[in-house]
Amino acid sequence: MMMVQMSGARRILEIGTLGGYSAQYMAKGLPDDGIMLTLEKDPHVAEVAQHNIE
Repeated sequence: MMMVQMSGARRILEIGTLGGYSAQYMAKGLPDDGIMLTLEKDPHVAEVAQHNIE
């Protein structure tokens, strides 16, 4: 989250979501109009990550 804020990122692409926890913290660092896109190849892992993020 701190790196996102320090860099002034407005868009994030995460490849390999796993549990979704890093995606949550990176998204918290984005401005209100920021965009977070995360990709996961394994459907089961993507389902777990989606549940955790929700």
